[in-house]
Amino acid sequence: MKIQDLMLAQDVKRWTIVRTIRDQSLAEHMYNVTMIARAIAANLGIDDTKIIKYALDHDLDEILTGDIPTPAKERLKINTAYDGKSFSACNSREASVVAMADIIEAIAFITDNQVGRHAHHVGNKLMTRYKNRCDLIGSADPALVEACNSVVRDLLEGKYEAENE
Repeated sequence: MKIQDLMLAQDVKRWTIVRTIRDQSLAEHMYNVTMIARAIAANLGIDDTKIIKYALDHDLDEILTGDIPTPAKERLKINTAYDGKSFSACNSREASVVAMADIIEAIAFITDNQVGRHAHHVGNKLMTRYKNRCDLIGSADPALVEACNSVVRDLLEGKYEAENE
């Protein structure tokens, strides 16, 4: 993709089937996932170089397709070309950091912006997905789960500060 194509991320609307009080763009989502992933990496004391690249790239295909709801992606078994490029440069822990950051970002957005029963239901499903992912990784990497939970607590309590402030 050319830079002009990549800049279209600011015009791709997320949450196409969920009512929210405001729109979120794909660009905003990818930036937020990147910042959350950096916070998780900082809590773990690991280098975030590859994590940043993967987080910024993880949904680039949606510039071409628009937002595809997760259940549809899972049902159709959609694998994205851009996801694969930077994902393959990451080790499994780095990829897990981005996957967790993606869920955390979705929870944060829906918590602040949901409208109606369906959006509330989606928020509950996201929380279940987060808990299931924590259970899955917890026995192999409890430090990663604690790093994620720390970021979630900070977000929910409004304590998060950028590292350079």
